[in-house]
Amino acid sequence: MKKILLTVLCIGVLGIGNCVCAKSLEEYTIEITDLDYAQKHQEALKLANIAISGYPNSALLYCLRGGIYEDLNNKKAALADYDKAISLDPKNEDAYFYRGMIKLDLSSAQSAYTDFTTCLRVNPKNGYCYTGRGTARMELGDLSGSMKDMEYGLQLINEDTKQSAKELDQLLKETDEMIEQAKQETAK
Repeated sequence: MKKILLTVLCIGVLGIGNCVCAKSLEEYTIEITDLDYAQKHQEALKLANIAISGYPNSALLYCLRGGIYEDLNNKKAALADYDKAISLDPKNEDAYFYRGMIKLDLSSAQSAYTDFTTCLRVNPKNGYCYTGRGTARMELGDLSGSMKDMEYGLQLINEDTKQSAKELDQLLKETDEMIEQAKQETAK
């Protein structure tokens, strides 16, 4: 009911045809992600801008838009969005990781190292941050530290992949059981 009232207010009183009030943060997140994966980066960017105007304190939306800016090869704008995401949520490991990756790309290994280390303080089991930090260490000349981070990061990623595969297998089994049950009920 609240969503309907907000939509009516936006359309009727404010004269806005596509009001940000009409969608939840989750709906925006899904639509933006779908557009970005479909390589429709300009459309995703437009929608992200609309979503941010409605949810200006969402670190998630700034991270998503930062990724879109990366896809559009606008590293400066991506960095600004990751900075904003971190200012809104200092424990946002994704923002630290992606900002670190851009800094590596911009040959700022020390700053990237700091971002990856901060990411690991937030989530010590983030294998991708270990591999990112390993790359930064390599560029800084710390080959021993680089190898340790890379090996441990790849181990964590491998464990996570195995766990995801187990969860997917379980989901597929449950889906097969539901389909079989539906077939049996339909046959009755």
